[in-house]
Amino acid sequence: MIASVAILTSCSNISSNDTPKCDDPEVTGTVIAIIKDQSNSFYTSSGAKVIINNEDSEITNVMTKSNDKELKLCGCEGTFEGIPYIGNIIYSAQKNSEGEVIVKIEEAGPFEYKFQ
Repeated sequence: MIASVAILTSCSNISSNDTPKCDDPEVTGTVIAIIKDQSNSFYTSSGAKVIINNEDSEITNVMTKSNDKELKLCGCEGTFEGIPYIGNIIYSAQKNSEGEVIVKIEEAGPFEYKFQ
């Protein structure tokens, strides 16, 4: 399990009064950036270290698991797909008092080698 946090300082698609959306491009883009930056912390189910170095990663199968309008917090789940790996990811996005969106990865992996 890994916990990583990133702050989005400009969220053009996210209104200052709204709860962030799990599938917002800036949220999913931040999730991808965290995974790439922390890829040396991830392993496959067989124990091999994950190395992600491509630009064609995406978060698919995005689901909103929870939504708290008062806290401006959404709990999310999806699938990370990047060459050559695929894996489940659980993350959250919450707006702080300054209107910035904070993205936190709750759990990632295990990742599997995706054959092409």
